[in-house]
Amino acid sequence: MKTRGILRAATHLSGPVGGVNGFSLIEVMIAMFVLAVGLLGLAGLQARAMNAEYESYARGKALFLLEDLADRMVSNTVEVKATAAANTAYNQGNGTGVVTVTPTLRTFGTGTTVTCTSAACCNTATADIDGNGTVIRSERDLCEWHVALRDSASSGGSAVGAMPGIRGCVFLRDATTREYQIDVVWQGRETGATAPAGVTCGAAAISVRRNGVSRRIRFADLDGA
Repeated sequence: MKTRGILRAATHLSGPVGGVNGFSLIEVMIAMFVLAVGLLGLAGLQARAMNAEYESYARGKALFLLEDLADRMVSNTVEVKATAAANTAYNQGNGTGVVTVTPTLRTFGTGTTVTCTSAACCNTATADIDGNGTVIRSERDLCEWHVALRDSASSGGSAVGAMPGIRGCVFLRDATTREYQIDVVWQGRETGATAPAGVTCGAAAISVRRNGVSRRIRFADLDGA
């Protein structure tokens, strides 16, 4: 009788206390699955946020580079008017579009025939873009713009904040109205990245995610020249 009493007491003590049960294995697995799904969603959101932040940074930098050349041209209207023929100084196009890379119609930045890689080089004969033996102010402007574009480019894709494949183009759209177009393009990160309509700059070199900014600037003929 005493042995049975002890067994009954032991059995009673090993059961649930106060009616509280523990978690089963299936409940733990479900909780882990829900947590994993939430963490994956958070990781994806963070990746999208990082891409959006980079695209915003790249667009701001491209706009700065675009405005840099525009300001140079506005302050040098004499050569803007004097170099309106195709492939002369500020007009690096044929009037209907920009050829990506050729010996005569060139882009600036990556994938170009311009050899200067530093601002100091732009004060030498190497900056003679049209090859006529004379380096004029507009050629120095384009050379320095080219160097600035190169400095914003990636080196093997490892430079922090760099813009892969960045290229710049400038050409005369309309000789009658003296309207120029300046483009800056690069390879973006978002799959939906696209350059503005009518921008052919870098089209042959950047086949996917070609992002870009563009500006048209018109020089009024106030002096009748």
